[in-house]
Amino acid sequence: MNTLSVKDKIWIVFDTSTSHSTKCNCKNCRTKKEPPKIKLLIPAKIKNYFPVLVINPFISYAFVSKFFELVNSNYLDISFDATKISIIPEIKNLIQTYYSEYFYNCLNFIFNRDIFNAVGYFEDNITNFNEFETLYLGGLINFYLQNVEKAYESFSKAFELLYNRPITSPLDNLETDYINLFFLFDFMIVSLNSREYQTFSNIFNYLLEVGNDFTIYALMLYIFSFFYFGDMYILIESTRMVREKINQIVQALEDLDSPKLKAYILYLFLCISIYREESYNILQSEIQEIINHLDNSVNLQNVETVINKCQELDKDNVLYKLTKASIDLDVNREIIAGIEFLPINKVLHNFAQYSMYLNNILKEMKGSSNTEAKRVDFKKVRDLVEQEPNNPFFWFLNGLYSFAVRDFDVATNYFRGAVATDKNFTEARIMFGICLFITGDIERSIKILENSLNNYTPYIHDTVLINLASINKYLNNHIIVENIFQELSDPDNGEIFKRVIQ
Repeated sequence: MNTLSVKDKIWIVFDTSTSHSTKCNCKNCRTKKEPPKIKLLIPAKIKNYFPVLVINPFISYAFVSKFFELVNSNYLDISFDATKISIIPEIKNLIQTYYSEYFYNCLNFIFNRDIFNAVGYFEDNITNFNEFETLYLGGLINFYLQNVEKAYESFSKAFELLYNRPITSPLDNLETDYINLFFLFDFMIVSLNSREYQTFSNIFNYLLEVGNDFTIYALMLYIFSFFYFGDMYILIESTRMVREKINQIVQALEDLDSPKLKAYILYLFLCISIYREESYNILQSEIQEIINHLDNSVNLQNVETVINKCQELDKDNVLYKLTKASIDLDVNREIIAGIEFLPINKVLHNFAQYSMYLNNILKEMKGSSNTEAKRVDFKKVRDLVEQEPNNPFFWFLNGLYSFAVRDFDVATNYFRGAVATDKNFTEARIMFGICLFITGDIERSIKILENSLNNYTPYIHDTVLINLASINKYLNNHIIVENIFQELSDPDNGEIFKRVIQ
């Protein structure tokens, strides 16, 4: 394999007639059929993968505890796990001050998602709760049991009892104690999941302007919602409200005076631009406007500037150091060596391994004289998939390794896994299509590539088009080849088209 380049874009050129490994058991190898000889393009620049830890906001006491731990963690503790719950002392004291011991005990079961014991404890002590506690806990239990209609009904009654007004009334002049903001946060989550969007919007808007740390918790819910909720109406409406209340948000951030928090917010927005491209593309200008209020020197389109700012704000955070290393190949090996003996969190350790192996494998595929890919410990690469089976990048990495050593039947299965875990991972679709072609399934190869044309990045979009043109030329569909040439997004790629198709 060699490379072609135009301006700052590089492709690996693959000759499909290359010999398969002796272990390959694809259809062509089994029937001893000679594969067709054409050229196909492999993108040498792969979509960025950065580890991102987000919190699924169930109940607010747990949410705030998790969030506190996440932002203040130095990510070096091997036991750090964002899915585990550790109630911070401040919140524990609040609960025990304002609620009964029975409420706290039942809440503890819910914290740990021990719903069976939570239900039993709730029913056994129903006479020991006051009316508000009964409605609040009953709403939480029903929510965890996915009975969202009953949960919403319980929270609505609890709200009326607490504020002597229906939830349908405006919240403009609502006066509430700090402890009750936890209840409002929970009610907001229940409203969102039960599709009571007006209630959600009313509470969300109120929390954004309340002017204390709950303004930040509401902002974080908005950011995390990109990862947990796919409803574009909610994302658009939430973005509008965040923009309208941006001055209150900025003031709340200044009052907290937490550079770590600001860095984490910028990092999460960067991850949204990478992992939630469809939503981000719709709201790109609005999100950038929010970013500008937080820091007008940051542009999400420039990954390195965001990571540099995160490092500047939180200089000892290994998450940002590793992320920087993954895009700066010159320092990658140095950073990896520097963390090798740290008790680093498993997610970050896996990411470091991914970054190192990806660089080595791509060097091998580009025809580097240094055959590092052949020295990769395949068991470690495969272990990444076993440890994080829902991470499409680890499936993709295994596919690239198998491809580099010409085990094309194995590569096909790994690329299929990457596409199955992330249908928008176009580079994986391209490789899946290439593998299908060279293992004898030309018809499916064309379909996979045609379904990849919804990527609007010219580099990736034109890579798919050129590969389709190369296959159609082999099939003597010359009119299709000519039409594809007219569809190229970037005129500069016309030269690459001609050199591959010739």
